[in-house]
Amino acid sequence: MREMAQDGDRQRQIDELADQIIAESGGIDGLLVRLGAHPGMALPTQRQPTLLPPRAERVAYVLRIELEYIEPPIWRQVVVPSDLTLDALHDVLQAAMGWTDSHLHAFRMGPGELEHNIAPFVTQFDIEEGDDGTPEVDVRLDEVLGSLGDRLSYEYDFGDGWEHRIILESIQAEPFTEVRCLAGERACPPEDVGGVPGYERLLDVLAGRAHDVDPAWAQTLRDWAPPGFDPECFDVNEANEALDGIEWPTMEGWRSEVLGLIVRLSVEQPTLVRKLAVAVDRREPISDEQVEEVVADLRLLLERVGSDGIKLTQAGYLPPKVVKELFAGLRPEVLQRYPFQPTTEINTPPVLNLREAAMGVGLVRKYKGVLVLTPKGRTAIEAPEKLWRAVVDGIPVGKRQYEVDAGLIELLGVAGGLDVWRDRETLGDMFAAAGWRSDAPMEWAYRDAASGTRRLLSILGGGATVAAAIIRGS
Repeated sequence: MREMAQDGDRQRQIDELADQIIAESGGIDGLLVRLGAHPGMALPTQRQPTLLPPRAERVAYVLRIELEYIEPPIWRQVVVPSDLTLDALHDVLQAAMGWTDSHLHAFRMGPGELEHNIAPFVTQFDIEEGDDGTPEVDVRLDEVLGSLGDRLSYEYDFGDGWEHRIILESIQAEPFTEVRCLAGERACPPEDVGGVPGYERLLDVLAGRAHDVDPAWAQTLRDWAPPGFDPECFDVNEANEALDGIEWPTMEGWRSEVLGLIVRLSVEQPTLVRKLAVAVDRREPISDEQVEEVVADLRLLLERVGSDGIKLTQAGYLPPKVVKELFAGLRPEVLQRYPFQPTTEINTPPVLNLREAAMGVGLVRKYKGVLVLTPKGRTAIEAPEKLWRAVVDGIPVGKRQYEVDAGLIELLGVAGGLDVWRDRETLGDMFAAAGWRSDAPMEWAYRDAASGTRRLLSILGGGATVAAAIIRGS
């Protein structure tokens, strides 16, 4: 009881002394000034990184990746595209180093020595946790590494604290072809080994140098280490096999105008574009049977127009009799979506859209009050394959550049799995990223600009498979 009383007296003396010092200093702020702080000084804050301007053209970056604070060095040399986003670079680092992507990570911009007053880029996990900052998915590699020698810091596993130094070693003049690991030395440390101190202790145990370690604990470490673990072993072929497991869009055989759009969109939306491109590459080629099916309604119209043409009403529409004939011959899935009886063309959207789509792609035209085949339409009517080719060549629909861009975005979005209604804001953002502006909301402006292409895709049916085939020009 006496010791407890003495402890209580001592605590009261400490509290009284603290109160006296604070009072003599003029309060907490005054005490902070006496301790070297500035008046009103708050806890230090981290500034957001200042990004570099992205390169106008994609080039190949050769990077050296090295673990910090460990000797002899564990490093890799990789070649990657300059427009790679940081979330994709994370995948490359994991594969090339040999990690298993089992923990959180963070990138922090240089360009010189590591500066902890610069805030790290935030991951999707950080965003879901409510953290603010610059998302790594929106940052390209050439926005953080611009000149030879620039560095980027990458920390993996905040418990073990594996810090990686990423240096831009060279910029290759030849066009980028594929992500590759070029060289490296030594094995990646095992996951959850305890960071640099834990790994060094494991190395000592494996080499028989840990004389101060309890023998039982040393045996536990040996049993815990991966079977056959050799810290000096690195196989560049295994690293490249791991890199091959990452999905990258090949965009092989894509139409040049779509590739041009990809380059423009990648400046502001690199991650979205990459995901869409990967999805397009996954689509199966369109079969001959599918081609015949998707052009069936257009073929129906062309055959009905024939060599004589169809005399239009004074208002410029198809006669009701022709509307009913065409409506009856449409594909069953089209009829299911429109459970009404056909009347006039203006009141029968499936037929109206069919005729406008055929005009938009240049298969028919109005001439002196008659709907007639164009030379393109006369050739296309000969076979489904020729009609399909005419359709592919006629998309995107529209003569103005904003209609062309919107049509290409529609193709990419549909082929990539976007829903034109649910993802309308995303499509509008893509339209803005392509350089277009409007006083109206961008999703509305995009919808109007893409209407011709959207109408034709609706007539064709087939969804993502058809859109992907058009992108490939096949």
